Amino acid sequence: MPTYKLNVGDRLKNDKRDLIITNRKIVDKNYIKKNGKPFVQRQVFYQFTCNKCGYDSGGYYKNGIYYDEYWIEQGNLTNREDNCPCCRNVPQITVPHINSIISNKETEWMISYFQGGCDEAKMYTPHSNQKIYPICPDCKRIKDRKISVNQLNRDKSCHCICGDGVSYPNKYGFELFNNQLFDQIQNFNREYQPEWAKPYYYDFYFEKENKRYICEFDGGLGHGKEIHRSSNKTIEDSILIDKVKDKLAKENGIHLIRIDTSISDSIYISNNILKSELCNIIDFSNVDFQKCDEFACSNLVKNICFDFENSTMTNSDLSEKYKLSIPTIIEYIKHGRSIGWCKRKHIMPKPPIMNPHKIRMFYNDENSEIFESAKYLEEISTEKFGIKLRKGSIHKVCNGTNKTYYGYKFEYVS
Repeated sequence: MPTYKLNVGDRLKNDKRDLIITNRKIVDKNYIKKNGKPFVQRQVFYQFTCNKCGYDSGGYYKNGIYYDEYWIEQGNLTNREDNCPCCRNVPQITVPHINSIISNKETEWMISYFQGGCDEAKMYTPHSNQKIYPICPDCKRIKDRKISVNQLNRDKSCHCICGDGVSYPNKYGFELFNNQLFDQIQNFNREYQPEWAKPYYYDFYFEKENKRYICEFDGGLGHGKEIHRSSNKTIEDSILIDKVKDKLAKENGIHLIRIDTSISDSIYISNNILKSELCNIIDFSNVDFQKCDEFACSNLVKNICFDFENSTMTNSDLSEKYKLSIPTIIEYIKHGRSIGWCKRKHIMPKPPIMNPHKIRMFYNDENSEIFESAKYLEEISTEKFGIKLRKGSIHKVCNGTNKTYYGYKFEYVS
C-alpha cells in the first residue's frame, strides 16, 4: 500500500527547482501483465506551484493536446528530483501565458505562420519539435510539407517559393548599416566586390573618418561550421576562404571585423555586435535593434515589388535603396510578377548621353577633383580608390538618372 512521503505545503528547493506542494491524491492504475492478466497498482501523485515561473499545475498543452491539470508521480519528485515541467531547460509542457510562442514578444512574429493564429501558436513553445503545415504570411500559401516549430524559429522562415533567399543575418546587417547607422558612416556598400577581391565578395563595406572597414556577418553555414547540402565545398574549404578574404582585405588597407551571427536571433546577434570591435568605431547608443529584427524577418521580394508597384521608382532607384545589383532587382520583380505582387510595366530610363567632357568627382561637400573623362576615371579607379568605377554609372549620375555612385557625386565640366 503506497503512502504519502510529502505533505501539502512542503517546499522542495535546490539549484534546479523551487516547488510548493499544493495537492495530493492516490490513484488506482490499471495495467496488463505480459501474460495478459490485468492488475491494479496504486500510485501517489502531487500538484504544486513553481516559485520560479508561477505555474500552478493548471491547464497545459502537450504535443498539441490540451489537459486540464497536471499531476506528477511521487517517485519523480522524491527520487528523481524532477523540476517544473514548464520552466525546465527543455520544457515538457506548454503553458500559454508562461512559455508559449504568444507569451514572448520576441517570438510573436511566429504567430503569422500558424493557420490557426494565436489559438494554434499558444499550444507550442518556440523550441517544440512538433511539426505543422505553416502558412506563408506574405503570399498566404500553405506549405505542402510539414516543418517543425523549432526549425521555423531557427530559420525565421518557412522557405516559401515567394522568399528572397537572403539570410536573416544579411538583412539584419543591411538595416543596421544602411538605416540605423547611416549618419555615422560613409560609402556603405552591400555585397562589396572590388576587382582585387574577385571572385569573393564581402558582406558589408563602409568608411568612417577616412578609414575603410569591412564587416563580415558569419552565419551558420560555412566559416568552419555546417556546409549547405548542395555545396561541393568542405568545412576546410570554408575556413580557407575566410583566411584568403582576411588576407586580401589587409593587403588592401581595409580593417576587417567578423561578427558571429550563427544563430538567427536578434538578442544573440546584437550582443555579439556590442561585444565586437565595432563599438570602438561606432556609437550604438541610438540603434534600434528591434528595427533590425523586423527588417530581417521581412520579405525583400515583397518590399521591392510594392515599392516598384506603388511609386515611380526605377530599377536603379531600387538598387540604390536596397544596395542590391540591378540584375537582382530585375529578378525579384520578375518573381513578384509571377506571384501577383506587381503589375506595373518597367519604365526604361533614357540611355545616357556619352559626353566627352571632363568629369568632376566630389569626395565631400568641400573637396573634389577633375578628370579628363569618365573613361579615364574608369581606367584608374581601381588603383586610385580601391574600387572599380564604371563609366556608364558615372554618366548616369552626371545625367541625373542616379543621385550617387558608390557614395560619390559626379558632374560634367563644361
